[in-house]
Amino acid sequence: FFDFVKHTMSDSDKPEFKLFKSLKKAIRVENTTKVLKYADQLLAILPGDGMVEQCKITALCREGRYDECLEFMDASPNSSEFVYPRAWILYTQRKYKEALAMLETMDESQLATIDLKAQIYYRLEEYTKAMELYSKVRETAGAMTDERSTNMMAVAAAQAVQTGTAPQSVLDEATTAKKTYEHTYNCSCVQLAVGNVQKAATLVATATQQCTDLLAEDPEIPTEEVEDEMALLYASQAVVAQLQGDTSTATEKYQQVLRIRPSDRSLSAISANNLISLNNERDVFDSRKRMKLVADQTIMSTYSSAQRQVVQLNQCLLLLFSNKVRECRARCEELKEMYPDSIVPDLILAYAFLKERKSKNALERLKETMHEAASTNKVYALVLAQEHARRGDLQGAIEYLNLHDIKYQPSMAGYIMAGYSKLKARDSAAKFVDAAVEWWQAQPGTTKQSTLVQLLRASGEFKLERHDYKGAAERFSKIAQGDHKALACLVLALAHIDVASAEEYSATLPALELDDTAPLDLVKLEELKPTSKSLKTRIDFERLSQMPSAVAPTPKKSASRRKRKGKPPKELSPKGPDPERWLPAWQKTGAKQRQRQLQQHRYVKPTKGKKGKGKVKSSVSSGTQGSSDITAEELRYIAAMINCCDQHLVAAVIRVGVPVLVGLCSMVFSRALDTMCTRSAHVGT
Repeated sequence: FFDFVKHTMSDSDKPEFKLFKSLKKAIRVENTTKVLKYADQLLAILPGDGMVEQCKITALCREGRYDECLEFMDASPNSSEFVYPRAWILYTQRKYKEALAMLETMDESQLATIDLKAQIYYRLEEYTKAMELYSKVRETAGAMTDERSTNMMAVAAAQAVQTGTAPQSVLDEATTAKKTYEHTYNCSCVQLAVGNVQKAATLVATATQQCTDLLAEDPEIPTEEVEDEMALLYASQAVVAQLQGDTSTATEKYQQVLRIRPSDRSLSAISANNLISLNNERDVFDSRKRMKLVADQTIMSTYSSAQRQVVQLNQCLLLLFSNKVRECRARCEELKEMYPDSIVPDLILAYAFLKERKSKNALERLKETMHEAASTNKVYALVLAQEHARRGDLQGAIEYLNLHDIKYQPSMAGYIMAGYSKLKARDSAAKFVDAAVEWWQAQPGTTKQSTLVQLLRASGEFKLERHDYKGAAERFSKIAQGDHKALACLVLALAHIDVASAEEYSATLPALELDDTAPLDLVKLEELKPTSKSLKTRIDFERLSQMPSAVAPTPKKSASRRKRKGKPPKELSPKGPDPERWLPAWQKTGAKQRQRQLQQHRYVKPTKGKKGKGKVKSSVSSGTQGSSDITAEELRYIAAMINCCDQHLVAAVIRVGVPVLVGLCSMVFSRALDTMCTRSAHVGT
C-alpha cells in the first residue's frame, strides 16, 4: 500500500494527494474511523480502486461490521479478489465449513492462508490436519514465528487431550519456557494433557512470572486490566493444584478468578465447573447456582465437544446429588444417545441404582444395563464384580473379573486367588495361576519379570500341595537360581521323582550356620520338646490301629473343669432379687404412701400477697385438727405466745390447730419445747 501511495504522490496537484496522505497517517495511528472516512472520499474520486477498497475492508473488519463489509465486497467490481477477507469473516462468524471451502480455492503457499486454515481445523477439532499444516510451516526457513509456535502448541495440547498423545518433537519443545508467557502457558497445557503435572506446574509458575514482569513495565495499565490478564494463569494454577490433590489452594484460586470476573466469560464458567467437581456431594445448593453460569447457552457454544460433554455429565451428577433420581435417569438416557462411545452415563445410572435404598433389585437392574456389555468393556465388568463382592458373592465377582485380561494383573490376580482360597476351590486357584503364568510368559518386555517370578512361585506351591511334584519341579527350576527358598522347594519336589537330581541340587544349598568350636550338648537336645502343635495332628491314628505290631496311641482328653458359682452380693435378700429393682422409685409399691408421709413434715416458705400480707399454705390438707391457712400476724402471735409460754398458749393451739405447730421453723419450735418443759406449771394439764 505504501508503494502505491508513494507512486501516486508524484503529482501533488491532483485532489486525491491530500486524501492519500491523510489515509496513510490514519493507518499508522490505527484510527479506523478516519480510515473509513478518507477511503470513502477516495473511492468517490477513484471508484473501483482495489487498494483503497482493501483498506476499507480491513477497517470494517477491525470495527466488527462484518455484514456491512460483506455487502461492500459483493457490490465491488473486484469481488473475486476478496476471497481471504470473506473466509476470515466467515471464520469470525463461526461458519467454519463455509470458510474452509472458500480457502480451498486459494494458493496454500501463502502463510496467511495456512494460518487461517489451521485455525479453522482447530475450531473443527481436526487437530491432526492442523498439526500437519504447522509442520509444513516449520520446514520453511524463518516462517515459524513466535505467534505461529504459540498456536502450534495450542493445537498440540488439544490433540493430546483428544488422543492422549502428541508428536514427540512438540513434546521435546514443550519442556522449556519460551520468550512470551502465552507460549510458555501453552507448553504447560501440553504437559498437563500428557500427564506431566509436575512439569506443568513449573511452566505455569514461569508463565505467571513472565506476565507479571511484562505488565510491570507499563505502570499506567489499570489494575482491572492487569487482573483480567492474570485470571487465565490463576485458573491454570488452580487446575495444577487440583490435580496434585491440594484442594484448598485450588478452591482459593478458582474463587479468586470468579471474583475478578474476567472479560472471557468461558474462563469464569470453567472455574465454576471445576469448583463444582471439588464440592462433589457437598454444598449442593451452591453448586446448583454455579451450574447456571456453566450451562449458559452463549458460553456452551464456545466450548469444545469434550468440554461440553464434561459439563453435561456434571449436570447429570448434580441432579443425582440433589436426590432428583428420575430426572438424572432421563438425562442419562439422552446422554447415551448423544455420546454412544462414552461409558460414563451408564456408570451414573449404576450409581443411581445403588443410591436408592428402597430398590431391592439394584443388582438385577445393573445386570440388565451392563451384563451384555460386560464381556467387551472391562469397566462394566469391574462395576458388576464390585457389587457382587459388596454383597458377599465372591463367586459372582470372580466370574466377572475372569471376562478380561485385567484378571492377570498382580492386584487382580491376588484378589482372585484369595477369593478361591476363601471358597476352598484349590483346583480352580491352581488352574488360574497356571493360566496367569502362561499369559505373562507371552508378554514382551522386561517389566514382567518380577510379576512372573511371583506367579511361578505361587504355582509351584499349589502343585506341591496337590502332590504334583513334576509340575512343581518345573516351576521352581525357573526361579531357583539365586533364590535359596525356591531351591529348597525344588529339592523337596525332586526328592519324590528324581533322587539323584535332588541330591545334586541339595549340594548347592548353603550350609547351616553352626559354631563348630562350641561343644554339642546331647542331653539338652534329648530334653527338648517339640514346640509346634501341628505334630499332634500329623499322626494317623486309624492307620496305626490297623497295624498288628503297634498299639495305637490315644490322645489325652482334657479334664473337664467345674465352674464355681459366683458369690452373691451382700445386699441380696434371702428371698432373691427385688423384682421391682429396675422400676423408677415413683412406680414402686408403697411409693404414694411414703410420699404422703414426707409431705406431712415439709416446710413451705411464706410468700407475700398483693397487699404485702404474708400467707402460709401448709402441705397438710384440712382435717379434724382445724384449718391450715393462717396469716402472718397470727403466726407472729403464736410465736410470741410460745416464747412467753403463758396461759394463752392453750387457747392459741385450740384456735389455730395442731398442724400449725408442725409448720413452725425448727429454731422457734425447739426453743418452745425447752421452755414448756421448764414451765409446765404455768400451762397446767
